[in-house]
Amino acid sequence: MLRLACVAIIVNYASATYSQTNFTRIAGGNWTASSGWSPAGVPGPADSATVGAFDVILDTSATVSNLTLNLNANTLSGDGTRVITVLSSGGWSGGTISNVKLKLEPSCTFTFAGGPKTFWAGAVTNAGTITWIGGQLNLENNGTFHNLPGARFDVQYDGTLTQTTAGTSTFRNDGSYNKSGGTGTNNIQIVSFINNGISSVSNGVIRFGTTSLLATGAGNTFEAASGTSMFFNQANSFSNTTFSGPGLKSISTGAGEATVSGNIAATNLVFSAGIWRGTATLVGALEWTGGTMSPQLAIASGSVLRLNGNGAKSLANSGIINNGGTTSWTAGQFNLDNNVTFHNQPGALFDVQFDGMLIQNVGGTSTFRNDGTYRKSAGTGTNTISIVSFIQSGNLELLSGVIRVVGNYSPGGLSTLKTLIGGTTAGTQFGQLQVSGSATLAGMLSLGLTNGFVPTTNQAFQILMAGSRGGVFAGTAGSALGNGLYFTPAYLANGVRLDVVDGTARMTNAALANGQFQLTLLGTVGGRYQIDASTNLANWASISTNLIPGSGFTNFIDSDSAIFPRRFYRALFLP
Repeated sequence: MLRLACVAIIVNYASATYSQTNFTRIAGGNWTASSGWSPAGVPGPADSATVGAFDVILDTSATVSNLTLNLNANTLSGDGTRVITVLSSGGWSGGTISNVKLKLEPSCTFTFAGGPKTFWAGAVTNAGTITWIGGQLNLENNGTFHNLPGARFDVQYDGTLTQTTAGTSTFRNDGSYNKSGGTGTNNIQIVSFINNGISSVSNGVIRFGTTSLLATGAGNTFEAASGTSMFFNQANSFSNTTFSGPGLKSISTGAGEATVSGNIAATNLVFSAGIWRGTATLVGALEWTGGTMSPQLAIASGSVLRLNGNGAKSLANSGIINNGGTTSWTAGQFNLDNNVTFHNQPGALFDVQFDGMLIQNVGGTSTFRNDGTYRKSAGTGTNTISIVSFIQSGNLELLSGVIRVVGNYSPGGLSTLKTLIGGTTAGTQFGQLQVSGSATLAGMLSLGLTNGFVPTTNQAFQILMAGSRGGVFAGTAGSALGNGLYFTPAYLANGVRLDVVDGTARMTNAALANGQFQLTLLGTVGGRYQIDASTNLANWASISTNLIPGSGFTNFIDSDSAIFPRRFYRALFLP
């Protein structure tokens, strides 16, 4: 009988161990020419490849574990389609990579060191970590560098990433670009830098001098640590961008423009020169020190726009700023030119902290609309408002110095004019409103004392000066000064004066005549007094308003007194 024996042979490739061969290039020529390597052969995925000062042609795609390029003045070149993949580690100390696709895997750590390095056309795709410690990096002739999500490009010295030839070379960061070493500047001077990830500086400065910087995508962030800076020059586009960290982030576009959209979350962000455009919402804090804005910009509630720096700042060309937070103005002329609108919304604050000029220099109807609070809180000189349209429907607070409106002033019925009295000199000791044209008054007048000042009888304070005055305030808050003294407004042909009067009311000669109660009311000449009546000293009702004539007294008769078994009376001064 014939018997068959079956033998199974199992090979475990996963546990197989491959030895690494260290290949060193000894001659120029094709990558696949085995005679060009020592030992002879062609490096594979488990091997290390070192290429020195030779011109080598990547004539096929290749994968190696380690790649070291010490090309000096020589070139590793391809046809634009060949890929060299590095699995584990490597470095590049100089020379040129031309028309090659260099792919670094997630586990790869790669170092840029030594002298100048040029990447000509082709593409670098980094999924691992690149550490740049020396040598200028040139990205030329439409070359692209793609830092993938999760990848890291770590700049550990003051290096320059530049482009000197034509075409659009691009560095695209979807991972992390960080300057971690060197106290100087990392200059980025290529045509295009795209940031969809996190670009950060923890030492020194990063300066984006690219022709075009595009920051977009969810989570795109520029972060500067304490004591560091980021500068954005030329043309920039920011969409839903976060500027984080305590370090300086400064936008100065020169001849270019900064275009913004979506939510701009900002910490220590400065716009210092150039043009700012686009439709966006500011969340956080933006300092504006110079340049021109032509945006539709919303300042979110709780956010801050700071107008600072001695240079002029212009809102121009139909731009709109809707302030829902706080705008603080501390320095530099503020221009509203060519049909622009600044809307200080209900609940918002526009805080003038110096003697600044809000002015319109060119044609059209530019408007400052105040539905919140416009406050002059510092500076004993004059804040001049000289624009075509100043709409005052909110609170105008004269806490320090003078506000001068060039033109007419017609506040809304729900508006309030507030001033603080701290002495007898306008501007330096109490706030004053000046209007070059007509002032048609409405709304409320709110008064307060400051600097411990105690007014005395017969003192006067001209809180409003105008070419002409019409209308009156609907009411006055804060007029009572204590000890019977009151502020009372005197309405003049060209303004409003506050007079300090003794409003103490005195009632004498009380008597019944023909069944009717009568008395004599003594008070301040020209003062208005209200007489109230009550049957129980708890519930009072106004029964008469009286103006004290030049004699200093007026007689009062209560024609209804006969119908009450008893009635009490009091007199109140109405400032």
